Amino acid sequence: MPNAKTFLAACLLALFSAFFPALFGAQAACELQTKQVAVSHGKIVYSQTVPAATDAAPVVLLHGLFASKEQWQTLMCELAGQGFQVIAPDLPGYGASVDFSSATDYRFAAQTRRLREFLQSLPETARRPQHTVALAGHSMGGAIASRYARRYPESVASLALFAPMGMSEGGGWSAEFRAALRSGKNPMIPLTIAEFEHELSLLLAHPPALPHTDKALAVARYQADLPRYRQVWSVVTLDAPQTCQRHTMPTLVVWGEQERLLTVPTPKAITACLPNSQFLRLPDSGHLLQLDNPAGLAKGYGEFLLGK
Repeated sequence: MPNAKTFLAACLLALFSAFFPALFGAQAACELQTKQVAVSHGKIVYSQTVPAATDAAPVVLLHGLFASKEQWQTLMCELAGQGFQVIAPDLPGYGASVDFSSATDYRFAAQTRRLREFLQSLPETARRPQHTVALAGHSMGGAIASRYARRYPESVASLALFAPMGMSEGGGWSAEFRAALRSGKNPMIPLTIAEFEHELSLLLAHPPALPHTDKALAVARYQADLPRYRQVWSVVTLDAPQTCQRHTMPTLVVWGEQERLLTVPTPKAITACLPNSQFLRLPDSGHLLQLDNPAGLAKGYGEFLLGK
């Protein structure tokens, strides 16, 4: 089995950071520190903003499948500008977090346990009762955040789910995505330029125009680590993520108005699933709403955190 470093070289971050620098910004608009902590079987690398002047719980952001902490950079700076300290880890097996090589490392139960170890190891949370944080997750990260909140409710001051996986049956995939799978193609693992373009259209409200050579290179990177991608995909999707869990803490659920990868539940369904929740539709945003509209997401999430 390829090791985690082989996988991270081909992960979605490499594609987005190399081909879409405008989405991340040539340089973060605030000071971001990169650190690491040791947990079972490996090390978790994370980014954080400078400590906040207030006593608010640190905000912890969990990325989605085939992604990494770099997708949060702009949102982190936006939230730091509102006075919050923000922490974004590379989940075990993704990004720069190393030494996680077993297929079981990608399962939701394992990710939840490692997240607990990670948060208990952070000096930023050590002084807080129960290592309390404001926890948020995108897509797969939303499913992990929801599971964590269910398992350790005393450690979660609030929960935010951004286009979360698993809010409805079967992972919540859209009809368009399921149709592609039935045809033998997985838009999340594109093996042709046409499939790569389809992936971008499912993820972003306004996919950037790319030269043909860049698209070909992106596809080549997927092809180079195809067994690993397929293995991780199988582990995560067969793990049956369940985001619809009855939490007691305040919860914000955000979907982009141009979401195409997942099915967007109705407000009534979200309330039935999460009684103590607020629902926000973010304009001009697709599945990767933290890249499409980070300012709008920061505004809505910041107001939620401040209780407005």
